[in-house]
Amino acid sequence: MASLADGDLAALRAEMAALRAEVAALREELDARPSWSRRAVLGAGAAAAAVVATLGPVRPAAAVTGAFEFGTDNDAGTSATTLTSSAINGTLRARNTNAAVGVYGEATGAGDGVQGISLGGGRGVYGYSTSGVSVYGEATGAGSGVRGTAGAGGIGVHGTGGSCGVLAQGSGSVAARFVSAGASGPPTGGSNSIGMVSAPADGSLWVCVEAGTPGVWRQVASKAAAGAFVPITPARVFDSRYLTPVGPLASGANRTVSVATAYLPDSTTVAIGNVVPAGSTAVAVNLTITDTTGAGYLFLAPGNATAVTASSINWTAPGTTVANALVVPLDTARQLKAFAGGGGSAHFLLDVSGYYR
Repeated sequence: MASLADGDLAALRAEMAALRAEVAALREELDARPSWSRRAVLGAGAAAAAVVATLGPVRPAAAVTGAFEFGTDNDAGTSATTLTSSAINGTLRARNTNAAVGVYGEATGAGDGVQGISLGGGRGVYGYSTSGVSVYGEATGAGSGVRGTAGAGGIGVHGTGGSCGVLAQGSGSVAARFVSAGASGPPTGGSNSIGMVSAPADGSLWVCVEAGTPGVWRQVASKAAAGAFVPITPARVFDSRYLTPVGPLASGANRTVSVATAYLPDSTTVAIGNVVPAGSTAVAVNLTITDTTGAGYLFLAPGNATAVTASSINWTAPGTTVANALVVPLDTARQLKAFAGGGGSAHFLLDVSGYYR
């Protein structure tokens, strides 16, 4: 390799000395500017490095709000976080493609684990899952695990799941669990717990009273079942001696009467209108016969009955007065029908003491 001539080497040394002098001048100029001094810049860099080193792998400090970070715990402290949106497909949507929870809410105080409020025609809380839990809320205090409130036309909580649409749990036991059901009857498979409720498509309602596979289920309601009994002060709703059609009921005849209106005893004066309200399915009634002739019987049935299938009260001699208490279904017009048989005739009176919704 060719060596540098003495003249070339001297020139390079002179050029390097000039560069050193220029750098020194620049340093003096920087030192003369406090806001841009090397010390300030280095100090800021060191502080930033310390902040980065502190926040890097560690979760945000408690009660300190800041940017949301995916993949780690986020603590908003005592600050509330509100999402407001007019999006047609939901304000907040959480999807888990594993067999896990889509949305998890936990309240350790008296609050709600998950709370949804819909003021329009939407749903307060909506969860959909094909295998796991779509919405999960847990409250260890006095609050609610999941609470959904909806305005007019909305749905507070709506859950659709392969095994459980909505699960509510309190004090270590299942408070209510709506399970998927078929066309009719209770579930016939799967592991079920006490308190689970099933509502199949036929309009019936079932509750699990003993855990198992499928467990023991009891029907609590159906389209044909009467609802709650409402007792009332006994009221007279018919008396064949005063109310139309007036006259005793003869053997082989029948008479349809309404139980909707109450009258004062031994008169045609209305005492109470709608004493048995519309929609009632049955009444508790006291049937009295009087002024009998011969021997015979009366049969009391719904207003749409067409044939005698039993006897409600009997007499064996003329001039008898006797009574019997019954529970009799009504037709949709709140009517009963009395049939007479056995050869005799009688006046009859009906006093209602309650009705089934």
